[in-house]
Amino acid sequence: MYKIEIIEDRKVILVTVGGYFNETQGKELLEEYKKTTKIYKLKQYSLILDPGGLKSSYEDIAPIIRNSFKTFIKSGFKNIIIIEKETFLDDMKLGKIEKKIFLSTVKIISTLEEALNIV
Repeated sequence: MYKIEIIEDRKVILVTVGGYFNETQGKELLEEYKKTTKIYKLKQYSLILDPGGLKSSYEDIAPIIRNSFKTFIKSGFKNIIIIEKETFLDDMKLGKIEKKIFLSTVKIISTLEEALNIV
């Protein structure tokens, strides 16, 4: 399950992902993301990703997550923020260089409220 919301007054695009996610849903999410965001000037917006309800293991969806992040980073958002699922970053098993690049681009915040307060 996924949901894409636009919070106009905060200039936020909120992507919530939950349940058991698979490759088909990942492709659908990226297609909907591209359709939804094409009318916005993304440099003025922050992207908040909330995987809190995700039940799939990282190993099961690693290619989906990597492709999604590549797309999100290339979009040119003002900020990209992840509401961290407890072990999300550890589960990604990034190499040293990948982790450094990832953390220079993405902020990790513990709650949606905190994320909305910093955008």
